[in-house]
Amino acid sequence: MEPDSVRPASRLRILKAGSSPVTVRRLEIRALELRWQELDRALAGLLGKDHFPAAGPDSGFAGSDRAAGIWAALGEALERSYAVRIARCTESVPAGGMLFEGGVRLAECPDGSLELSPPAGGAWRALFGAGIELELALPVLDKKRWAACSGILPRCRASAAGPGLVELVPDLDPASPLFTAVFRVLATAAGASSPAFESPEIVFWDDSRPSPVQAEIFLPRLLDAYGIPRDILEAGPLPAAVRLSVSMPGAAAAIWREAPKERTKDHARLFGLLAHRIQERLRQWLPYLIFRDARLLEDRDRLAALAVYAAGRPAPRGKRSEPVYDPMNPAAVQRACRSARSGLPELQEALERAAGAAGAGSTAEYLQRRSPAQLAAGVCRGTRSFLHLLEADCTALETLVALGNQCRCVAADAELEAGRPPRFLWRAAAEVEKRFRKRFRRLLGAAGLSHLGVLLVIEATAVLGAAFGSAFRPEVFVEMEYRDGSRRLFGGAT
Repeated sequence: MEPDSVRPASRLRILKAGSSPVTVRRLEIRALELRWQELDRALAGLLGKDHFPAAGPDSGFAGSDRAAGIWAALGEALERSYAVRIARCTESVPAGGMLFEGGVRLAECPDGSLELSPPAGGAWRALFGAGIELELALPVLDKKRWAACSGILPRCRASAAGPGLVELVPDLDPASPLFTAVFRVLATAAGASSPAFESPEIVFWDDSRPSPVQAEIFLPRLLDAYGIPRDILEAGPLPAAVRLSVSMPGAAAAIWREAPKERTKDHARLFGLLAHRIQERLRQWLPYLIFRDARLLEDRDRLAALAVYAAGRPAPRGKRSEPVYDPMNPAAVQRACRSARSGLPELQEALERAAGAAGAGSTAEYLQRRSPAQLAAGVCRGTRSFLHLLEADCTALETLVALGNQCRCVAADAELEAGRPPRFLWRAAAEVEKRFRKRFRRLLGAAGLSHLGVLLVIEATAVLGAAFGSAFRPEVFVEMEYRDGSRRLFGGAT
């Protein structure tokens, strides 16, 4: 077999299944090496006389008893090697986020399952009890070439090759024929001229099958916030599924080294800007995510609180004003409600129409009988849900200020120097998620929002970057899937 005909490189795909956070072991290269040694031993005992049978649809071995038997045996061997380690994990990763540790990315499967077309060569998939799915694709090689590969898997280095996908680059002499073959495979698979390690990213995304309220009212507001023309929604029917993603390069995390000390003018100015951005984003994202639950139209108190919150403005910036509205201060709560009056009429009217269309007649009547000023005044007089929303602003800002303090203590951290997403960024994201889940369980309802901390970390990093002259801007993409199966993708750098 000539090098050009070697088809896919070895790949490892590790994906989180389900919508709740998964606890994973630190997947650094050292940990991977131990596992690949076991995989190498498993392969050595399972290879056929001629070549490893492919699982792809074009293979003559697909569906054969021999191929099925070998794949089943390999699955059992790998499950014995991996399942125990995955079950004994120690580090928490926010659901909906992606984490690079030594080149391995974790990602969320929105519906708890994942349909993948097996790449050419061979693919094996198994869903472990710990909720991590592993897909392995191997090149189709004859027995002699597999013998030459013996022992190279433990010496591979991981290279990011797309969402949830890692390619394994053998650490071989570049002049060797085997390296040349794998090099060409990687270049073809990645669509690039080199299999060099790509810069890791921190990515937030939300997958949903939007309710009418989400799609018609709050999705356009999100598109406006990120500079994506809302007329993409008017060009055809409402989408059946929407994926919104916001990402930043891992190297951008180094800007946190510049976070100023507390009780200084620079700190007050910078975190005032940060508080303003976080309040804006929460007012755009929280209603969109929470209204995923269509039953919210029947809960008048929560609906009114969310409407006033979404229509409101962030706390005004000034030397004598607090960066966020204090939910324990009645005067601050009144100011938060008053800030919504200009934006509330249009939103209230849209929610009234949505409630009527959904059959929530009592809610539609409730909204119809109240002017925007009366609705805001009623919320201000004591709707607990509104106080929780203001508390969410405070919680997010407190966590990010603590992150800035921590980053000053580790300014020389090797993780920052290496340009990787530092682990403490993920701890900050996980802390936001933990606090939101603990304090706002009823408010959030079915939305969960366990991954919102990732978004806030990205937005905060963008604010710091702009303040210190960084060229970094988050990338935002919107992918829409329609009932006829067609897809459309929009977005780019904000």
